[in-house]
Amino acid sequence: MQQQGTITGEAPLSQQYVVFNIADEEYCIEILKVQEIIRRTPITWLPRRPEYVKGVINLRGEIIPIVDLRVKFGLPAQAYSKFTRILIGQIENRMCGMIVDNVAEVITLAPGQIEKAPVTVSRNASAEYITGIAKVEKRVLILLDIARVLSVDEILSLDDITLSDVEETRG
Repeated sequence: MQQQGTITGEAPLSQQYVVFNIADEEYCIEILKVQEIIRRTPITWLPRRPEYVKGVINLRGEIIPIVDLRVKFGLPAQAYSKFTRILIGQIENRMCGMIVDNVAEVITLAPGQIEKAPVTVSRNASAEYITGIAKVEKRVLILLDIARVLSVDEILSLDDITLSDVEETRG
């Protein structure tokens, strides 16, 4: 895991993370990977996309593909609630939105609070997405590398989403 810069001889600096829930597990990603957090907004469905790609939104003139992390992690889809949020971030130079059940908080973690993830840690997320485990009081937070949640092929398929795809849905 990358650490923020250090001064020679000093310990690595603490980092902030966005903590969110999917099903009954708590996950977090580095706050620097999140451009913004928005409430659920109407999503334009697109044909011929994987089930976890829910469609696109128009965010201030930019078409943003939306991925439901619950579905991506192999969980059944769930009705969205007033707590549902979309994390907007950049994955491999492509803006992408990720639907989560709710955003709980922003937390600061010191490097000493983060351990290497065991091979099987989450019932939901694949081990390849997980960069570590943080222990905070009695809680266990699963650190995700959001860039690994989607494979290179999946990211390339998001690049194929264009305004013409959106116009095609309007018929």
